[in-house]
Parts: sequence; C-alpha cells; structure tokens
Amino acid sequence: MKRSFSITFALLSIFFALLPGYSKEGFYGSTGGKVIFSRDENVSQRYYKPFVSIGWAEGVIDLSMSYYRLISYAITDYNFNEKEVNINQPEFFLSLDLGEIATISGTYSYLSGDSSYSANKYGGDISFDFDSFTLLASATFQNTNYSFNGDVKNSYRSLYGELSHDFTDSFSCDVSYLYEKTDYKSFGYEYSKQTARVGLVAVPRDNLYFIGGISGEVDSDKIKSSSIDVGFIFKLFEHIKITASYMLTADFVSSSSDTSTYGGKRGGGSTGSSTTEINYFHTGSIGLSLYF
Repeated sequence: MKRSFSITFALLSIFFALLPGYSKEGFYGSTGGKVIFSRDENVSQRYYKPFVSIGWAEGVIDLSMSYYRLISYAITDYNFNEKEVNINQPEFFLSLDLGEIATISGTYSYLSGDSSYSANKYGGDISFDFDSFTLLASATFQNTNYSFNGDVKNSYRSLYGELSHDFTDSFSCDVSYLYEKTDYKSFGYEYSKQTARVGLVAVPRDNLYFIGGISGEVDSDKIKSSSIDVGFIFKLFEHIKITASYMLTADFVSSSSDTSTYGGKRGGGSTGSSTTEINYFHTGSIGLSLYF
C-alpha cells in the first residue's frame, strides 16, 4: 500500500488555505464549490465539494460553522477496488488573537455518508507574526471507518511547520516541513511521509494572488518524490472568488538485484545492478465561491 490522495495533496491544500482571502468583521458568510481531481498508483479521484459557511468575527474572536458535501468521493478496499460515495461534513472553527503577534485556532469536523462512512477530524494551529516574518505550526488528526468488502479503519495525523518572509507587500517566500502518518489498522500497515517545500507568493494586484513551489519527499517505503505546484486566487468584482491549484509529482522507485559470478581458482564474486523507475501523478482543484 502506498500514498493515498489525501496524503499526496495535503501540503498544497494546507498552504493554499492559508492565503489571504477577504477581511471579516461582524457577520460574514460564503457559498460555492470545488471540483477536485487526482490520479496516483492506488486510486483516481474526481469529486465535487459544494459548501456553505457562516461566521462572526469581532475583536479577538472569529467563530464559524460550515457544511461541505463530498459528491462521488472514491474509497478503496484492501485490493484497491474503488467505490464512489457521498459524504456530509459539518465543520466548526474558532480562532483567537493572543496579543498583537500570536493567533491560535482550532477546527472540528464530523464526516458521515454512504457505506457507513464516518470520521472525526481535529485540527489546530498557532501562528506568530514578527513584522516581515511569520512562523506557523499546525497539527491534524483524523479517525476514519467505513464498510467496503469488509470493515476498513485507519487513522491519519500530520504535523506542519512554516516560516515565511515578506520581502515586499507583494512578494514573499516560505520554507515548510510536513510529516504525515497513516495507520491502516484493518491491514496492519503503517505509512509515513516527510515533505520539505520552498515556495513563493506574488500579489501583482490587490485582487490577484499567485503561488508556486517545489517539494522533495521521502516515505516509509523508501520512495523519493519531487513535486511542482502552482495556484492562484482571483477576487472577481467584490463578492466572487475563483481559486485553482495544481500539483505534479514524480516518484523515483529504485530496485536492485545481485548476481553472483565465479571464475578462476578463488572462484567468487558478485556484481550488483540497480534501476530507477519514474512514475508521474497529478492532483488539482478548481473552485468558485460567493462571499459577503
């Protein structure tokens, strides 16, 4: 068992969610949807994610409630047979400003749907803003259960850290590290992955944000990967936001073989050879939202 879609796309999703959106004061809300697609060695995904969100922000507090609907989301059994299910996801978010430089926030989601799908997802982060530098740390934990040719249970956890520097009001760079671990309890298998990324954010206009980055990864199956990601946020008119992101990943899978050779009176020796196979995978999303 190798990477799942959620692991492949996690780093870009975390970073993309942190980009500036719109200022919030008093009551606010948004609605819209995304189309998310991916393909790796285990599963192909193409699902839809409409949502609606309402919240209230005042002073040091930001509180919101959201509802997401995952339509045609693919799950797999032990043999990687695929099945599409629909999932409901209510989410609660709370953020607190701790003085002028620190902010702490937390989220909770409960997911339920077809094939007895259920999951509890917890997340939290803390950020520090030191003039032109920003330091961020976050963690996520999720337990998932569903039925598909047997009971499938797994738990996922991640730790993320990022340091960014604003060179100007319209250009910044960042370095980040992501550690992920998934325990496939039903299969008796644990998978982990470490990712390091260098990225940038460019703001050529007040309503347009570009992101880009390169990543290097290594996992518990000793597979090394490299990724390139790009994305943008475009605020159209006053209350419409368009987002898009794309990541291309190359896996470098090495294999070796040893061949013994014999000759002469001492007879004895061995030669080794190794080959590297490169596999390409991609993930991406396109979204449209209305906000007020």
